[in-house]
Amino acid sequence: MPNKNSEYRFNHILLKLSKLESIDSGLLEESFNIITKSVVEALNVGRCGIWFYNEKRTAIILNDLYESETQTHSSGAILDASDFPKYFDYLLEERTLPAVDTFNDPVTSEFLEVYLKPLNIVSMIDAPIRVNGKMIGIICCESVGVTRNWTMAEQNFIGNITDILARAVQAKERKEVMNQLERMNIHLEELIEERTKELEVQRARTANASKMAMLGEMASSIAHEINNPLAIIISLVSMIKRMDEKGSSKEDKDKALNNLIETSNRIEKIVKGLRFFARDASRDDFVHTSINQVIEDTLALCNQKFHQHGISIHYNICPDSIIYCQPVSLSQAILNLLSNSFDAINSLEDKWIRIECFETQTDVQITVTDSGNGINEEIRDKIVLPFFTTKEVGKGTGLGLSIVKGIVEQHGGKLSLDSGCPNTKFNIMIPKKARAA
Repeated sequence: MPNKNSEYRFNHILLKLSKLESIDSGLLEESFNIITKSVVEALNVGRCGIWFYNEKRTAIILNDLYESETQTHSSGAILDASDFPKYFDYLLEERTLPAVDTFNDPVTSEFLEVYLKPLNIVSMIDAPIRVNGKMIGIICCESVGVTRNWTMAEQNFIGNITDILARAVQAKERKEVMNQLERMNIHLEELIEERTKELEVQRARTANASKMAMLGEMASSIAHEINNPLAIIISLVSMIKRMDEKGSSKEDKDKALNNLIETSNRIEKIVKGLRFFARDASRDDFVHTSINQVIEDTLALCNQKFHQHGISIHYNICPDSIIYCQPVSLSQAILNLLSNSFDAINSLEDKWIRIECFETQTDVQITVTDSGNGINEEIRDKIVLPFFTTKEVGKGTGLGLSIVKGIVEQHGGKLSLDSGCPNTKFNIMIPKKARAA
C-alpha cells in the first residue's frame, strides 16, 4: 500500500522516467523494460505489462511483462479483443480502470477463466495508451493474491505513465519517419546523380551531333578552302620543274619553294583544325590555353563560308590571355554563335560579325556581335531553352544556344545577351583559372 509520501514518490519516479534518453530516442524495448520494472516497484504489485494493438486492431500483443517474483521480462502473449468487449469498451472512454475485485468486477470478469484465476490476479489497475486521441495500447498493473484499493494518487500515477509511453511511441514513429526520409533522400540523390550522368552523356552526344551538323554545312566551303591551295601547289610544283629545265636563278627557285611551303602549311592548318574540331571532346581534360589560338582555330573552319556569302569578320587579336578550358568545346561554343549570326544576317545588305576580347583580373570576356537588329524582348528568356528556334521548320534544331550555354557553364563561366546593344551581341565570360569548388 502506498504510504503518506506516495504522491511525492510517484512524482519523483515520473520525473526520473521522463528524463530517460531512450524515451525520446525511440528505443522502445529499453524504455519498456525500465518502465514496467519501475511501476512494479512503485505500486508494489506482482506484475506490470505493456500491450499494443495489432495492425488490424483485432487483438492486443504483449510487448513487455515484468514479474516481481522472478524478476524477469517476457513478451509475446496475445489476447483477442472480441473476447473481452466490455473491457475494451470501458478503456476507450476512461483514463484508468481501477479494479479492486477482478473476479467480480463486471468489466474485468471477462478475463476470469482464461487469465485472472490461472494467475491469481485479484486486483488490477489498467490504463489506455493514447496517441493523437486514439487508443493504441494498454498498461496493466496486476496485484497477485493481494486485494488492493487503488488510491487516486496511484490512478494518477499510472495515467501519467501512459503519457510517457505515448511519448516513447511517438518518438519511435518520428525516428522511423526520419529514417524513411533519409533513405528516400539517399535514393533520390542516387536517382539525381544517375539522371545527371545520363543527361551529361546526352548533352555530349547532342553537342557532338550539332558539331557534326555544322561541319556538314561547312563541308563545301572547307573543300574549297583546301582545293584552292592544292591547285596552287600543283601549279608551283610544275613551275619549279620548269625552272630546273630552264636553269632559273636560285633566288627565283627559293621564292617559289617558300610559296609552296606556305601554301602547304595553310592546308595543314585547315586539316589539323578540322580533325581537332571533329573528334569527340566531351571527356577532354581542362588545360591552360591561349584564347587567341582557340578563336583562330575556330575561324579557320568558317572563314571561307562567310567570305563566300559576303559576310565580313572583324577580329582584333586579344591580349595574350591564357584561360582554363576544353579548347574543342569552347571552339564549338564560339562556332555555334558564329553559325547563329550567319543564319541571322545572311539575307541582310549590311553583313558583318565582330569578335572582341576583354580581360579582367580573373576572367576573359569574348563578345560576338553581328549586324542583326537584336533579339525581341518577348523571346529573350527563351532563346537558350533546348529546341527553341525562330528559324523555319527544318532549318534549325533549336539546340545551338542551349549547347553554348551548357559548354560555358561547364567552364564555370556565363553566357549573356547584351540587350543594350542595337545589334545582336552575346557575351561569354570564362575564368582564367579553375573556379574554387
